[in-house]
Amino acid sequence: GNFYSSTGVELKSLNQTSEKIELEIKADKNISYSIEFIGVKRGEKSSRIIQKTEGKQASISINSDYVFIRARIISTKLKDNPFKDGDFEMAWTQPVKRR
Repeated sequence: GNFYSSTGVELKSLNQTSEKIELEIKADKNISYSIEFIGVKRGEKSSRIIQKTEGKQASISINSDYVFIRARIISTKLKDNPFKDGDFEMAWTQPVKRR
């Protein structure tokens, strides 16, 4: 599906295809954002950060080297109801597979 999970971060736009992920954050004033594209490379068992961007928007092209890629957005805004002290608001997109 074309949706995302969030603990407070809102996306202004999200475009996911089998070849690309593009997103823009609906940014709060005085809050910074880090966008990490995470994936699992074919033949590997663990995910890793493929690309990291500081700011409100980012995109990545998906090549066949990866089983899947997803975006994780981390803000500098503390969660209102944290699991533990120091938890920041975040969001995650659904994984995208290259066809």
